[in-house]
Amino acid sequence: YCRDRDYGKHLLTHGPNAAAAALLTKDKALLRLAARYAISLAICTRWDSGFICFFPGSSFEHRSFVQSLCMLETSAILDMAGEMFTDYGREVILRRIAEDGHGNANYITWRHEYIFHCNQMAWFSPGRMLGYAVLEQAMPRTRPYTELALNDLIESMEHTILPDGGFLEGPMYFTWTARQCAISLYYYGRHRGIDY
Repeated sequence: YCRDRDYGKHLLTHGPNAAAAALLTKDKALLRLAARYAISLAICTRWDSGFICFFPGSSFEHRSFVQSLCMLETSAILDMAGEMFTDYGREVILRRIAEDGHGNANYITWRHEYIFHCNQMAWFSPGRMLGYAVLEQAMPRTRPYTELALNDLIESMEHTILPDGGFLEGPMYFTWTARQCAISLYYYGRHRGIDY
């Protein structure tokens, strides 16, 4: 749903990469830049795939792929560069994760049963998991939702990976599904302090 001229010009991943590099090199200016990136993403008007998702009267939705990526980006930076944010900036990001990230992801999860039987639940689980992890630190009442997101992912994998180890979709979808599941479980394990 993007413009053809924008193909291959990825707007995401730069912020978390900058934050990770800043931590490794102890570069406060780069860490501050990563925080500014997260704030920029948080104040973007829409976390949708495009106009088709939000024009007045539209009932179209493109699942929660973009929202999950935005949650992943802002959550990762908030985690790595937390001291660079003001209280207000942190709250802007947390609210955006809760309302536009998880609000959309939960709606999709509740509405579409088929996502438990294909790669899609795994696809947006890293964003859900990391989003809940940062929310839980500020708002402990979100803890049960973290567990629900974990259980959604486990249920999806139980449906998607067959008893003989086979997979219902092609090999590229399987590797992506396994990767996304592993990343989600890693985030959960790190957050809960349990062995991955």
